Amino acid sequence: MAPYDRDKTSMEEQTLAKDKNETLNRPLIALRGMVAFPNNSLYIDIGREISIGSLDEAMGGDREVFLVAQRDYNCELPGRADLYDVGVLARIRHVMPVGEDVVRIFCEGIQRGEIISLENSEQHLTVNYRLIDDEPGGDEREIGGGGIERPDRLV
Repeated sequence: MAPYDRDKTSMEEQTLAKDKNETLNRPLIALRGMVAFPNNSLYIDIGREISIGSLDEAMGGDREVFLVAQRDYNCELPGRADLYDVGVLARIRHVMPVGEDVVRIFCEGIQRGEIISLENSEQHLTVNYRLIDDEPGGDEREIGGGGIERPDRLV
């Protein structure tokens, strides 16, 4: 199946799951010093081994990853308590090696999701989540951030 078809199939699966309010799962990348939003594109520099593992897992499948801001900027291996409750399902559009141990990804936010649980393997993080409707004024859960910062550490 062509990559375009996989993306389309994935979105159809997400729509069905949204209607049923099912629990979904995706590889997770914890963001330091930034917050992702639906319908916005962003570049992310990835250097932590656990984040590289999540990227590899996403690229081997439907190229979708769950992005969520982490509470403690200095935390190297975030657990559930270190992450905000709401993140964004995103589609990876492009991957570029930047340095020896750093990869830059270009991704596009698709839809907000609420974290239900987090699974931590040695290779990557996986999140179980439920999609959230993006109706104006409908949901005011904490999504992270308190201002825009330029990160001096890699995600």
